[in-house]
Amino acid sequence: MKELSCRVCGWSDGSVRWEDGYGSFDICGCCGCEAGYEDTLPEAARAHRERWIADGTPWFDRKARPDGWELGDQLDNVPEAFR
Repeated sequence: MKELSCRVCGWSDGSVRWEDGYGSFDICGCCGCEAGYEDTLPEAARAHRERWIADGTPWFDRKARPDGWELGDQLDNVPEAFR
């Protein structure tokens, strides 16, 4: 099973973040979460999301932010178990 969306913020650049239960250890260009480290448990992903939102949702890679970006739309991509 492959996961393409960040478990924290729902961002997807098309790369595989999780596959067969293993994180890629790639850094999310949006929230800065490291797949397989900061998002292994749902509670950890939720805590990272809360901090990121409290900080004003800064983009880790500002160049990756698309025009017309909407937080609510992106959060809909967070896997159900990690919401």
